Amino acid sequence: MLQTDPPENEFTEKEKRNRTLTTEVIQLCILIVMQDISKISVYDSPLMHFLAVISVDAHTKTLRSSFHYTKFLAAVLYINRLIMLKVAVPAKAWPMLQSRNNISDVPNRIKQIWSKHLCKESFSPTSSILSQLAIGKAFNKLHKSAPNIY
Repeated sequence: MLQTDPPENEFTEKEKRNRTLTTEVIQLCILIVMQDISKISVYDSPLMHFLAVISVDAHTKTLRSSFHYTKFLAAVLYINRLIMLKVAVPAKAWPMLQSRNNISDVPNRIKQIWSKHLCKESFSPTSSILSQLAIGKAFNKLHKSAPNIY
């Protein structure tokens, strides 16, 4: 039995749905990272709520130690920075973002985004993550643990 390719309409329709879904997910991620938490509780932020849930070890039913929790914070911080870089200077235009070619002063744009959403004194989830990382780093220096090799 010969296998035939799917009709052209079916492939383009599926690709269009995938593109739409990708766009919606990216927009949701951007909104979560750029959320202003100045007028709400920190843990009303979906990102911070997620991190609070991750801080609980399901096996021991206790909070994770700073040694085991800071790696989650560092990973989320890294992802936040990548998302905000995409916001600051996207390679191509997205529905809510303009293209890098349309941005007149890229370094200034990056500085504005950083000061509003990625620094410690901003009213953003990233600011809370940075504070928790700093506290975790201080605890890790005080309470030495066995080295890990990955």
